[in-house]
Amino acid sequence: MDDGRRSNAFLPIILRPSSFVFRLSSFVLAICVALSLLSAGYFVLAEGPVTASNIRHNDAHWSAVKSALLNFDPADTALVMRSNWDGPFRATGYLLPGFHAYATGEGSNGAFGWLYSAYGGQSTYALPHPIATRYLTLPPSTHVLVVLDEDTAKRLYDMRGVERIPLGDGSTFWVVRSPGAEIEGIDIERDELRPDYGEMYN
Repeated sequence: MDDGRRSNAFLPIILRPSSFVFRLSSFVLAICVALSLLSAGYFVLAEGPVTASNIRHNDAHWSAVKSALLNFDPADTALVMRSNWDGPFRATGYLLPGFHAYATGEGSNGAFGWLYSAYGGQSTYALPHPIATRYLTLPPSTHVLVVLDEDTAKRLYDMRGVERIPLGDGSTFWVVRSPGAEIEGIDIERDELRPDYGEMYN
């Protein structure tokens, strides 16, 4: 009898740790559920690079870009843009592999210039940034430049004759045409983009 009473006396002590663990597990589970709901709400309702709104926006934008570029021949058209993290270059390399694409930015030497190129699903994009170069040689028979972002368009040396093309999603790209001569390259002088028309260049 004494042994039985002694065993019963220890029973509440033995049960207390299990009860504590159960309450702690329930608390942790409640926190996880709350965080999951907050994350889902942020994804659906918020604005940002990894939200539903931004994904829908990007999908609409690239659909509009690809639709507009159906009017351009990849054999004589080069795409130029910035290389910023939120810029169009990385997506361009994957989504528009038939076009030669080129990106500017600040290189590891601290200078602004040409950094990357992409074509045929292959891209030179890598971090850290390479040394920026001042002159970009374009493929033979290039007669058209399509600028995919406004920051790059503002760097064009001469905006006369530059076409502003509105896209279906409300955005814009800019077009430089040279039907009479090839655009042999693009020089960067004082952070301005100057197309090189060969004999016409001065």
